[in-house]
Amino acid sequence: MTPEERFTKIENLLASLTEHQAAHDARLERMEVAIDIGFDKVQRQLEASAKTQSFLVDSQTFLTERLSEMAEIQRKDREDFQQRHRQMEEDFNARHRALDEEFTAKLNALIAAQTETERKLQRWIDRQNGGQ
Repeated sequence: MTPEERFTKIENLLASLTEHQAAHDARLERMEVAIDIGFDKVQRQLEASAKTQSFLVDSQTFLTERLSEMAEIQRKDREDFQQRHRQMEEDFNARHRALDEEFTAKLNALIAAQTETERKLQRWIDRQNGGQ
């Protein structure tokens, strides 16, 4: 092999390596662009996910607060109902005692009147029998 042939072969090899390196650089650049695009997509998805997560946390907090408020309202309503029920029961019992006392007094008055009537009737009968 002559020095010229050797030189030509080296030039061809260098040209081939340069083309191969250029193709490799082009592929790397396309891959970097694809990676950047993918990174941007992932970044947007993460941002959207963070917003969604924030929304969910806010919603959960809101619902928890509303449930606490509802539980407090129910507790107060139950206490109010129990208080009103106790008051109604006390009023009923007081009215029942008053009616019972009134009934007992009237029944005693009726018994007393009945007893008095029986005595008067017995005296009248005794006078009628004694007069015969």
